Amino acid sequence: MNDALKLTLRRENRIKLVSVLAILLGSAVILFWVNNLLISFVLAFVTNYLLSPIVDHLERRRIPRQTAILIPFLATAALIGFGIYKIL
Repeated sequence: MNDALKLTLRRENRIKLVSVLAILLGSAVILFWVNNLLISFVLAFVTNYLLSPIVDHLERRRIPRQTAILIPFLATAALIGFGIYKIL
């Protein structure tokens, strides 16, 4: 390889390294800014994933969907409230 080609390859590697570091730093900054929003979305997804089978089961028993959604949410809120009461 000639010297010009080696210099070009080194320069390209530096550019790639700086680009990757900039992307990682930018991603970290964005995650820091949207941390609360991200946590809210994750909690909503987990809640939906856990309560959806219960709602489906209640709907199969001919309970209206709105009521079938309300029952597990109220039960969950009651359990969380009871847990907090017992801790305090």
